[in-house]
Amino acid sequence: MGVLPSVIALQEDPLPLAFYIHDAEMVSLLGRTLESQAMETEKVIDIVCQPQAIFTVCAVTRCTSSLEGHSEAVISVAFSPTGKYLASGSGDTTVCF
Repeated sequence: MGVLPSVIALQEDPLPLAFYIHDAEMVSLLGRTLESQAMETEKVIDIVCQPQAIFTVCAVTRCTSSLEGHSEAVISVAFSPTGKYLASGSGDTTVCF
């Protein structure tokens, strides 16, 4: 039990954690989870705590090529089903084909 507080204390940002009982993720309150799994509450229950991955997305500031028609950065692009056409959406709220 002393491991969990020490793991949390070392993190600058809140660490997302997942809790498991018998390989099933606990997604609601402990009492509800135990009821749904028909477990006895008078016995010792192993609860496994696993830290979840944190992904940080950073904006790319370099540009390798450009498309005419947008005055701000392109946020989204999509090809037509045939791959012949391209649509792009920009931060200036325009769509170019």
